[in-house]
Amino acid sequence: MSEDKARGTLASDFGEVRIASRPLAAPLPTEEEVLVLRSKNLHYVVAHGHSEDARRIIFERHGDEVSRRELVNAPLDEGGETLLHVAADGGFLDTVRMLLELGAEVDKKECITDRTPLAYSIAQGHWELAAILINAGANVEGLQEELGMLAPVDLLKKPGLPSQT
Repeated sequence: MSEDKARGTLASDFGEVRIASRPLAAPLPTEEEVLVLRSKNLHYVVAHGHSEDARRIIFERHGDEVSRRELVNAPLDEGGETLLHVAADGGFLDTVRMLLELGAEVDKKECITDRTPLAYSIAQGHWELAAILINAGANVEGLQEELGMLAPVDLLKKPGLPSQT
C-alpha cells in the first residue's frame, strides 16, 4: 500500500480523492438521539401517507391519550408545522383522519405563513380533505386572507374541483 493510500488519499483521473475513515463499530445512539430519529421517521411516514405506520409509531412512543395528543400537535420544526399540516399538504385522507382521531388540533397555525391545515389542503386542491377538516370543526373565518384570495368564489375556480352540473 502506498503512503498516500495509508493516509486516506487516492489519486484518480478526477484528481485527488479523500477517503473518510470511520470506526468499524459506531457507538449506539443515546435515548435522546433515538427519539429524534423516531420523530423524523414519524414525519417521513406521515409525509408519504403511511397512516398505519404512523399510528404504530405514535402508539409505540406514547401509550396514553394525553401524550399522543401532545405528540400529534407538537411542532415538527421552528416553522411550527404539525403532522396534520404535512398530511393535509400531501392530500393523505386516511392519515388526516387518523391524526384527527388522535386529537390533532384542526386550527393550529404554523408560524411562517400563519396557515392552518385547511389552508394547506385548499392551496393544493385537496377538496375532499378540505371537507373532512371543515366537518372536523376547522374554522373557515379568515381563510380568504390565509390563502391570499380576493373572494371565496375563487376556490370554485381551482382545478380538480368536481363540476356542479
